[in-house]
Amino acid sequence: MDIFKKIQINEYIKVHCSIFNTPRLHLRPLCLEDVAPCAAYMNNYEVTKWLTNPPFPYSEEDARGFITHMMETSAPVWAITNSDGFMGTIGLHERDTGSIELGYCIAQEFWGNGYVSEAALAAVTDFFATSEQDDLYSGYYVGNDKSQAILTKLGFVPHIEPKMIHSNARNEAALLQKVRLTRQAWNMLA
Repeated sequence: MDIFKKIQINEYIKVHCSIFNTPRLHLRPLCLEDVAPCAAYMNNYEVTKWLTNPPFPYSEEDARGFITHMMETSAPVWAITNSDGFMGTIGLHERDTGSIELGYCIAQEFWGNGYVSEAALAAVTDFFATSEQDDLYSGYYVGNDKSQAILTKLGFVPHIEPKMIHSNARNEAALLQKVRLTRQAWNMLA
């Protein structure tokens, strides 16, 4: 990823959404053609119960609102696709604190195949290659062993005690573990 120049984090979030090809995946910016497949996979409680913001049930209107918002903000959020089509999303979001958080979600039929690990590796590699931020954050609801394993493999470690955080899909609070990946830890893994 040496071709990317260093840029300030606010510029990264506002204008950066490259296209990536990994061995099995194509990551590209979201578009309105993604509304129907996004709504279809997100309208599965087994998917949305592990997320904080999306409601359940999840409609095409919800998907259109999410995708339109991502397109308007130019946030680095990618559609995860392969030869079969749309699989899910992965992105980097600026939080109120100014920190950047990695988030992802993939349709249940693609779980357990390493697709999220592959997409996350591309997103995290690009983040540390093109931003000046020293930390990247993420999180998972306790009990989401697959997400915990993905983040641990990437080098993320817990940085605060788990907290009860509301899940819109569950309509209740659940224990969320926040994790952090430092540039130093990433460089040691690379």
